[in-house]
Amino acid sequence: MLENRLEADSILYSVAGRQLLTDVYLSCKTGEIVGLLGRNGCGKTTLLKIIFGTIATANKHIRVNGQMYETPYLHRNLLAYLPQHDFLPKTSG
Repeated sequence: MLENRLEADSILYSVAGRQLLTDVYLSCKTGEIVGLLGRNGCGKTTLLKIIFGTIATANKHIRVNGQMYETPYLHRNLLAYLPQHDFLPKTSG
C-alpha cells in the first residue's frame, strides 16, 4: 500500500474579530484514524474546509507528501471531503 502524508501547519482563522483557530498543526498518514474532538462551534468543520481549500484564511501551510498546495480541492485525486450536511437535492415522488 502506498503511504501518503497530509500536514496542515500554522493555520489561523478568525470570525468577526474572534480568533477561532490559532496555530493549528495536524499530521496524518495513510491508514491512520484521526478524530477531531471539541464543542459545537469550536472550529472542527472549519478546519477541515481550510485544509480542503474551500475556506480562505489569513495563514495556512497544507502539504501532501511534502508538496505545498494552496487549494488542494483543485488537484484531482489529492484530497476528498464529505460534508456533514446533505448536499444532494431531495427527490420528489
